[in-house]
This record gives sequence, C-alpha cells and structure tokens, in this order.
Amino acid sequence: MMFELNRRSLTTTLWKRLLKESICVAFLFILVFPSKAYPKELNTLVLGLSADYPPFEFKKNGKIVGFDLDVARALAQQMGFSLIVRDMDFSALIPSLQSGRVDFVMSAMAVSEERKRNLDFSSVYFTSSFTLIAPPDFSPSHPVSFSGKKIGVQLGTTMEKYAKDRMPEFPGMQVVSLAKIPTLVQEVKSGRLDGVISEDIQASALIEANPSLQFIPLESNGDGYAIAFSKDSDWKEKFDSALQNLRDSGVLDQIQSQWLAKSTHSGLSRTFGSTFGFVAGGILTTLQYTLISALGGLALGLGLALMKICSHSFLRNVAIFYTSIFRGTPMLVQLSIIYFGAPSLIHYKISPLVAGVIAFSLNSGAYVSEIIRAGIQGIDRGQFEAAQSLNISYFLMMKDIILPQAIRNTLPALVNEVVNLLKETALISTLGEEDIMRRAQVVAAETYSYFEPLIMAAVCYYILVFLLNSLVKKLEKSLSY
Repeated sequence: MMFELNRRSLTTTLWKRLLKESICVAFLFILVFPSKAYPKELNTLVLGLSADYPPFEFKKNGKIVGFDLDVARALAQQMGFSLIVRDMDFSALIPSLQSGRVDFVMSAMAVSEERKRNLDFSSVYFTSSFTLIAPPDFSPSHPVSFSGKKIGVQLGTTMEKYAKDRMPEFPGMQVVSLAKIPTLVQEVKSGRLDGVISEDIQASALIEANPSLQFIPLESNGDGYAIAFSKDSDWKEKFDSALQNLRDSGVLDQIQSQWLAKSTHSGLSRTFGSTFGFVAGGILTTLQYTLISALGGLALGLGLALMKICSHSFLRNVAIFYTSIFRGTPMLVQLSIIYFGAPSLIHYKISPLVAGVIAFSLNSGAYVSEIIRAGIQGIDRGQFEAAQSLNISYFLMMKDIILPQAIRNTLPALVNEVVNLLKETALISTLGEEDIMRRAQVVAAETYSYFEPLIMAAVCYYILVFLLNSLVKKLEKSLSY
C-alpha cells in the first residue's frame, strides 16, 4: 500500500513537472518565434497576392517578385505609402479582402461580372489571351477541341469560368479545378490531365521551364487584369488616378517591358543542401503551432472529459454536442471559418497564429476529451469509493489520484493525437504561414519539381514524429518504475 502511494505521488510530481516545462516552452516559442501578427501601420498599404503565377507574381530564391508586385510598389510610392505583401492561396484572396486583412488584391485577377457583384475594381492595367498548355501528343486543331479531354484550370479564375462555359460544346469534357498552376502543370506532366488553360504570358514562362510541353493558342481573350478592392472602398479612385499617372509617365510600359516582353522566369536549380535547409526552416513554425495547440487541446479536453462524467445532464450534453461538432466537420472547414468566415461577419482581425491555435485546439480538445474520459472510466471503481470513504474532496481526488493514473494509462493515445495534430498543422500553409509544407510548395513553384521538395517535407515530419515518440518512450519508462 505504501509503495502504491509513493508511486502515485511520483507520478503526480512527474506530470506537474512535465506540464510546467511544456507551458514554459510554449511561451518561449511565442516570444522568440512570433508568428506574423499582420499589424497595420500608418501610411501602409497591405497587398494580397498568390505568388505562384509567373511572371506576374512568383518566388525566386524565397523572395516574391514579378510584374504585379513592381506595379503595386510603384502605385504605393506615388501615393506616399509603404507596401506590405501578404502571400496566400488564390482562393483565399477575396475572403481576405472582404475581412479587411488586405487593402487591395493585385494578383493577375481578371474582372468578371460575378466578381463585380462583391468587389470593386480599378481600371484594367493588362489584357491577355487564353492558351492551352498540353503534352506533345495533344493534336492541335483550329478551333481547339476539348471533346473527351480532362482540362485543368486554377480555382476561382476566369479560366475556370471559360472552361466550364465550353463544356456543353464538347461532349465528354471534364474540368478539374486546383488551387495552383504549378500543381496543374505537374498533373499534365504525370498524364492525369490532358491540358491546362492559362494566359499566354504565363504559359510562355511555364513552357520555357517545361520544354516537353507545348503551347496552343485559344480563340479567346481574358477580361483584363485589374486591382480588386472591397465593395464601396475609398481606394478605387485613388488607385485609378495613380494608375493613370503611371501610364502617362511611361512607368507602366517600362515595368511591362521588363517582365512581359519576354519570359523572365525559368525553373531555378537548387542544391540538395539548400533545398533541404530551406524546407527544414519551417520546423520551428510547425512546432510552434503544434506545441501551443496541444497544450490548449489538453486543457480543453480535460475540461470536456470531466463534464462528460459529471452528474449534471446539461453539462454532459453540452460536452457531447461539442465533441460531435468538431469530430464531425473537417479541420480545414473549421480553420477557414475562424480565419475567413467569422471576421468577415463581425469585422475583427485575427493573425494566422491565433486563428490556427484556436482551430487546432478546439479540434484536438474534442478528441482528447474522449481519450481522457475513457481513461477515467477505465480506473477501478474501488478507488473512487476509497477516496469518498476517506472524505477526500472530489477536486483533490481527481487531481491527485484519478487523473494522474488516467493520463498515464492513455499516454499512447494522447501521443497519437499530438502526432496527428503535428501533421494537421500543414493546413496553415493555406494561410501563407511558412511552415514545412509551405516551404516545400515554394521550392516546387521555383523549380517546377514536386517530388524532391515533398519528399524532403515528408522527411522533416517523420523526424519530428520519431523524436516525439522517442521522448514519450523515455517518459513511459520513467513512469513504469
């Protein structure tokens, strides 16, 4: 009996020490490696773009460059503002604009009647024509026939609308919409798509980097690129005036000649060491989200577990309903609601770090609550009765006797939840955070090679999971004595 009490005391002490050290490390990550909080300073304009569309906007050696960025900088300078650039998926640009995270979007965004219903646009600053990027065995015809073909387009673009409008004309035509053009090109190279519809300027850059593909002009023009603003924005007239000044002074033509007269982008080469070092540089961001969210999920899950075993039916039902909601909806949907949906309705700004931690913690808490609940209910009922007979309060009984044993017994399941959480943090790449996955995508966009950077990202995740499992095995060994 004395041995058992000493063992429980040692277990409680170890868990207290582990919790304190975890909290200290979490605060260290917040202070030393802060996420982009996206503060809005005076005399500053925030530009939203998707840096995967050469030569308009793309990353070269990890830095965003391109025609749209240079024009945006010239406009900001003429209006007396400094420029902050936010890189994100193209599909996230309009929600970010509507939620006030960016002041304007300049990312090769074409004007369309559908977009005009929800956005304001400047005057058109560039007009292009559509073209098809296809493998060598695609037989060109005039006009091009898409019958029986599987055609890729970038999600949310006018090329997507153009392709879907053509479907009734061509029997058997399928349209595949993906978030990024480099991903679509890779799908063509792997034989899963018959072609990709793009604009002629971008297609020239992509063909230069992928000489195995061909360039087939289409008999259609784009609607023209313009700067997008939120509805009834005060910026429209100011940008139109500045844009006209760039035209009159010849600056716009000069920038266009620099970027669009000929292709200025080709697949860049990287050494193995530089590529792996760049991808591995996202480990700190991944760990930051994982550790803070794991602690938040543990605290929330513990509270929910206690609610599920309490005698009050209302609290039990609330905890059960909460768990069903967060276990029954995808993590990506939850993250999008917290980061894009809610801010656009109630007009508040939230950083990717806060949004990610909230989403991951809420989701993880639902799973952790079930793990801990099962651990508590798996403890012998006699221990509850013994504590009650000794007149030990419910709080002390749970804190010093029940929970230490429940957490120790469910440690493998809790670690598995942390491992899943670590891998799910890859979703923050959609918000522009430079975690492991986002950095791998940057390298893929630079080099037009997906296999190597994705393998490196997988290696980084595997190393983190391996180290986590090793630490837990040592902890389990120490608790077994």
